[in-house]
Amino acid sequence: MHVSRIDLEKLVVGHGSDLADIQAHLQECQDCQNEMAASLETEGTSDARVKILDPITSLGPSGPAHVLSASSTGLHVKVYRLVFVGAMVQVRSSIGNVFGRVRYCFPVGSGFQIGVKIRKAA
Repeated sequence: MHVSRIDLEKLVVGHGSDLADIQAHLQECQDCQNEMAASLETEGTSDARVKILDPITSLGPSGPAHVLSASSTGLHVKVYRLVFVGAMVQVRSSIGNVFGRVRYCFPVGSGFQIGVKIRKAA
């Protein structure tokens, strides 16, 4: 089983009975990580800043990021540090100020790609 774009969207928004299988496969399969990264990179980027709101790291500054794609329910974001799945984050970009929970994080080149399920947009 390889991960499709539809599977990735399910993972971000948290819908579907096979989310654990999708996430496990994406964490293990370098081919799927590369394919998802390439498909999202070609959609365009928006400069952004990501602040991890998890209580353990909430004192740290926000870091640079690029919004790869966005919908009303989720974001695909390139960041430059590991973000734990389940962490609450704030994403500030030209598309607005968004709060959400990280649904996946996998390494891509010199950074990571995260999926953020939007909880609140301002």
